[in-house]
Amino acid sequence: QDGLYLRRFSQALAVLASKAPDERWSMTLARHATEAIQAERELHEKILASYGVTAAQASGAEMAPTNVAYTNHLLAWSDCRSPKVWRRCCRVTGFIGKSARSL
Repeated sequence: QDGLYLRRFSQALAVLASKAPDERWSMTLARHATEAIQAERELHEKILASYGVTAAQASGAEMAPTNVAYTNHLLAWSDCRSPKVWRRCCRVTGFIGKSARSL
């Protein structure tokens, strides 16, 4: 579920990056969109392998309804344009929030 969440979270960050009000926001959000997946992929593969689950099997998993609802919420918020809402969107996680506060 975490891997599925991260994929959608990364998509939301990419949408935010594409609509960023300035270059610094765009570069920071685009970097976080990539890092969100890269940082966790190896960890997930190791954990799943320890349970005998292959990457192919994991990729066929369906997202839980609560995960769908939350990631749909993130994707909807990523379509915002207000700078005030941007800061709220970018504080979804600690590492994003730290970057957002510096912008």
